[in-house]
Amino acid sequence: MDIYAEGSNLIYGRLGQLLLITTFIAAIASFLSYYLSVKNIATADRSASWQKTGRNWFIIHGMSAIGAGLLLLIMMQQHIFEYKYVYQHTSRELSPRFLLAALWEGQEGSTLLWLFWQSILGFVLMFRAKKWESPVMAILALSQVMLASMELGVHIKVPDFDFDFSPFYLALNWVDYRVGSNPFILVKDAMNLPIFSMDPTYVFEDGNGLNPLLQNYWMTIHPPTLFLGYATTTIPFAYVFSSLWLRNYKDWITPTIRWTLFSLFIMGSGIIMGGAWAYETLSFGGFWAWDPVENASLVPWLFLAAGLHTAVAYKSTRFSMIPTYIFMMAGMLMSLYSSFLTKGGVLGESSVHSFTDMGMSAQLVISILIFLIPAVWLFITRYKELPARKDEEDVSSREFWMFIGALVFLISALHISVFTSFPVFNKVFGSNIAPPDAAHYNRVEIWIAAMLAIGTAITQFFAYKKSNLKIVCRNIILSLGISLLVVAPFLYYFKLYRVDFFFLAVTSMYAIVGNAFYLIKMQKAKILRAGGSITHIGFGIFMFGVLISQGRQHVVSINQYGLNYGDNFTEQENAENILLYKDEPQMMSGYRVTYLGDSTAMPNIYFKVKYEKLDKKGHIEKSFVLTPDVQINKKMGNVANPSTHKNFFKDLYTHITTAPLNEDGTPSDTISTELHKIGISDTIFTSRSFAIFEGLDPKATTDKIELKPNDILIGAKLRFYTVDTNYVIEPKYFIRDMVASSIPVDIKDPEVKFSFTRIYPQEEQVQVEITTEQKLRKFIIMKAIIFPFMDMVWLGIFVMVAGIIISLRKRILEKG
Repeated sequence: MDIYAEGSNLIYGRLGQLLLITTFIAAIASFLSYYLSVKNIATADRSASWQKTGRNWFIIHGMSAIGAGLLLLIMMQQHIFEYKYVYQHTSRELSPRFLLAALWEGQEGSTLLWLFWQSILGFVLMFRAKKWESPVMAILALSQVMLASMELGVHIKVPDFDFDFSPFYLALNWVDYRVGSNPFILVKDAMNLPIFSMDPTYVFEDGNGLNPLLQNYWMTIHPPTLFLGYATTTIPFAYVFSSLWLRNYKDWITPTIRWTLFSLFIMGSGIIMGGAWAYETLSFGGFWAWDPVENASLVPWLFLAAGLHTAVAYKSTRFSMIPTYIFMMAGMLMSLYSSFLTKGGVLGESSVHSFTDMGMSAQLVISILIFLIPAVWLFITRYKELPARKDEEDVSSREFWMFIGALVFLISALHISVFTSFPVFNKVFGSNIAPPDAAHYNRVEIWIAAMLAIGTAITQFFAYKKSNLKIVCRNIILSLGISLLVVAPFLYYFKLYRVDFFFLAVTSMYAIVGNAFYLIKMQKAKILRAGGSITHIGFGIFMFGVLISQGRQHVVSINQYGLNYGDNFTEQENAENILLYKDEPQMMSGYRVTYLGDSTAMPNIYFKVKYEKLDKKGHIEKSFVLTPDVQINKKMGNVANPSTHKNFFKDLYTHITTAPLNEDGTPSDTISTELHKIGISDTIFTSRSFAIFEGLDPKATTDKIELKPNDILIGAKLRFYTVDTNYVIEPKYFIRDMVASSIPVDIKDPEVKFSFTRIYPQEEQVQVEITTEQKLRKFIIMKAIIFPFMDMVWLGIFVMVAGIIISLRKRILEKG
């Protein structure tokens, strides 16, 4: 065995690399087999034979991909820190659930997760796609080829053209390029550290661990759900692509709608989980910050939502076929673009969620082009063949307004995509355009949300093909009147007088009332077939909750005394935080707030904050205790997590901004250091004692250091006085190899330390450093925010998800 790798658990790496290579090769073989099955579709036996071969190869591929993920998880569980991925993302102190979460913290692990989900989806499609299996699985297998290539970590030679136009110069060079990033690479192969050249068998005793921001239960469910959502976008794309490929323009719509609903459900759930995580634990002060990676995950969902509406309209009326193709393909392509943004390092400085650049930007772009170019080519070449109705949608028809709604989704998706892509534009064109802040997105998207709310309210009243406008107008006006009556108290109480706030409040309530009115009046007992209306009611509740909770949130921890908390606090932060000493109540916006103390359950320190709601007479109406915490992490820095008191009408969100803690979580001490230049008989004072310099001791000794022949050790004799005693102490000045240091004297009561730090021979003086320690009064600096009607946000989401599930159930029960 090569001594370079001696002592390493090489079997894991070799097996892992074998599984990854098998995953890649089997995906290629499956793609080619399914492709040949489609090419030979005219010959049933030959097509079936190639389809069976494609299945077998995909099973090998899927089992290899799953095996690679399980192997990496075992390596993490066994703490095999010889391997870079295990060392970077795990540590011995991580609990089993966080070891599982660490599997997808890094780029390589998240790609394995994507591979895993698409493998599972492939197994389902092999038994559910029926006559669509070969073309759909060919697309899915090709997607797996691209994902598997990102795990290889192999180096190849690629051409690099060096040219100059003036004078014209062209040269071809070959450069080394790494394809993918292998999670089974050894630390010593990835990190050029001197320790490995001195000791080839060296292994780190512990790893870096999981980022403390990610040590939360949401980390175990949010990324897997979101990546399953990304994986599902491939299937609607595969069906519409296959429709063009086979020139089959009839049978694709029903399975496409089913899978689109499933994708919207899963991806939407993943996005919502991320929002809940941000609100509950990441201290963003809200569930959506318009972070670029958040935006990138939302855009594919918006395209698929647009595609669903046009697909449903097409199924009923044969209108909107072309927009459906475009939206469905865009959903998958934008999920790949989202991967490029997060994995390519483009957003490294503008998002807290993105990965660092690992040199795979070009590979990610190629992956997008491999699907984009054939899709565009097929669409263009088949465009004239696509069956299209010669008449136009009637303005009074439901399909017309569904198409208008899809266009609104498109406007939102394009707006978010363009402004999120500013870092990409900067990288490509060398510009320096600053990405917009959250306020920009809020200003624009609030109007888009209002338009969508109007659409969900009125579209249901229209019939397909043509409607009775008299009945439609009557229903619209009646439901609008009810909406205005219901929303009026909210407009007054929350002072929603700003034009955009007013408009969104009215339209959101209109979405709720209008769809409820439709359900009661039109659907009656057909509630299980009214998934669309239920989803739209949920959307209205959600948007109304967002408006109230975010538009009327307010800080209640106002710094009434104008205290300055230091240079680390901005002017706004100074104004929005209060200082609480232990057991000293303070009034805060109708609450009497008391810091009761802290408790430790490492790595978390929990701070108990008691709230007492007082009435006008000062009597306690109710009381509760919140426990915001600080997670101690020596390697990556401490992280504060909020605690929230919830009821339907408001959330009281409390967050620790500052608390005096040492690395081990114990209360910090104040440390005061003073330098004194003194001569014989001079006196130096501390807060509870003093000392007199009596002279130098050139024959000083110590048992703390083993002295060598050329060492110099000199003591400074100080007579130390307290209230009831005095004695001689002797801090020492030590010189070895021309380097001076001090051997201090520590005194326990009072806590003070004397250090002999310098000699001034010409002035016959010395320098003594005095360090005094005094326990702080326990305190916290905290921020408290009220989010009104926050539960309306979660209720709206629940109703939306329920509506999508009902719609999905309905479509599954349909034939086709």
